[in-house]
Amino acid sequence: TALEGIRTEAAHEGIRRVRLLPGFLTGEARECAVRFAREMKAFASTTPEGTPALLIAGGETTVTVSGKGIGGRNQELALACASEIDGESGLFVLAAGSDGVDGVSDAAGAYADHTTCARGMAFDLHLWSYLEKNDSHSYFSVLGDLIHTGPTGTNVADVALGLVLR
Repeated sequence: TALEGIRTEAAHEGIRRVRLLPGFLTGEARECAVRFAREMKAFASTTPEGTPALLIAGGETTVTVSGKGIGGRNQELALACASEIDGESGLFVLAAGSDGVDGVSDAAGAYADHTTCARGMAFDLHLWSYLEKNDSHSYFSVLGDLIHTGPTGTNVADVALGLVLR
């Protein structure tokens, strides 16, 4: 599976502590972000210092659109995760679609970390305002944290990666 492939690549990069969460990405992206961040923090708390660790989740979330912004479910997941891991040094999230397309944008997804909120505030970007407008793409565009792959020709799942480096 795609998740097993990511695990194999992580091992090639020296990341031996890996946890797979197949089917984890279901339901509303924002709610899933809270659960994913909680899993990341718990995983980090049991990871020995200096040991890189990776949480790999697959599935497909949904977004109830109420705003008129640009984005997709993976960008929304990453932005909501940013709020949950704000200030938690050493936590990094990447959420992307395996097909290279996320919602009504040219991005496959986005990257967020413990500095995303602070970096956004430096540009007067208020994270929750962007979530309310379903405009995660604009937020990440300013920060340069969008993931662009172009169409991949495959669509097996959305993937969220939670990297722990402490």
